[in-house]
Amino acid sequence: MVLANMSAKVGGIYPKIVMLAMSLTIIFCVIDFSGKAFWASSEVSPNEVDISALERVQWGISNQVISKYKESFDGYRYEEVESSEPVEKQFTKEDEYTQSGSLTEVFVDNNVLKLKAVISKGENFQVIIEVENKQTGELSISQVTNNSDLFSFKVRVINSLSIELTRTIENREQKIQLTMFQLPTASQEVQ
Repeated sequence: MVLANMSAKVGGIYPKIVMLAMSLTIIFCVIDFSGKAFWASSEVSPNEVDISALERVQWGISNQVISKYKESFDGYRYEEVESSEPVEKQFTKEDEYTQSGSLTEVFVDNNVLKLKAVISKGENFQVIIEVENKQTGELSISQVTNNSDLFSFKVRVINSLSIELTRTIENREQKIQLTMFQLPTASQEVQ
């Protein structure tokens, strides 16, 4: 309804402009398609054309200058190395025993422990931990309570984002704070 009123007000110019624009678009598409389909040489694709040769002719750049510029970019080139499997670090018992501080994952035997949730029910806490067996790749969920045992560790809830794992190994106490995510350090908090 609006278009009919518009064409009546303008005196029929609006449909003519639309038809002209459509005609020009169709002509451009036909010319573009025919240039690619019929006139393109099957011997050379546009991706294989040596553009640098055209630039040398146009700007008068010597081969020596071009090779100098190409050499300046050689340091930024890299070759993709195909790897069949990602390489994972194998943890030894010594690596396991020296873990300490604030960590997002803890290695115990052949397992990786990740804290998933700390649920508070009044005075009681339920801790949900993801356990991944590194040999089989099997994932499982362990639910423990505050002050209970998990593998060889004693579990103590610190807050809703972290727990403390402690154990005694060879007359030495090992303390690890297992967090859901990496907590910011004091220098990061200031920024």
